[in-house]
Amino acid sequence: MAPMVNRSGKFLLAEKHRISMYPNGNGGVFRALMEQGMVSDMKSRGVTSLFMCSIDNLLAKVGDPIFVGLNELSRTEVGIKTVEKLNPDELFGVFCSRKIAKHEDAGDGKLDIVMKVKPQVLEFFEIPEDLRRRRIQMTSGLPPLALAVGNLSQYYFKVDFVR
Repeated sequence: MAPMVNRSGKFLLAEKHRISMYPNGNGGVFRALMEQGMVSDMKSRGVTSLFMCSIDNLLAKVGDPIFVGLNELSRTEVGIKTVEKLNPDELFGVFCSRKIAKHEDAGDGKLDIVMKVKPQVLEFFEIPEDLRRRRIQMTSGLPPLALAVGNLSQYYFKVDFVR
């Protein structure tokens, strides 16, 4: 569970003196797999990889052999199935990067401003209208959307990665 905050970063209260909480999203599956002993169970049964689809999608090809096979051949620990988002009104989230400025001590006793880039998923309802429609400038053809890496919510993980 994670605390709920408003857009200003202030905690929301469920009642006086109690912070409102919400499920921590898809990432909570890893903690649950560990805490419930599922990783140990999978390893004892010889399971080496997982396919996860985190949404209710009737069209998802569960255990997609092309996707799983590509990850196995590439020897990746993690795979994410994506699709190019062509229309800004398509109702799925996108992968993007977020810049975060942090003050860090580089060892000289002075605080430096360091820019960190963190990957994130923006859900379609979180993307402001102007950003959702923004396109990359090109010399010819229909320019692609600036946020065009669509998240199909289908993932591949090596069991050892979950640990």
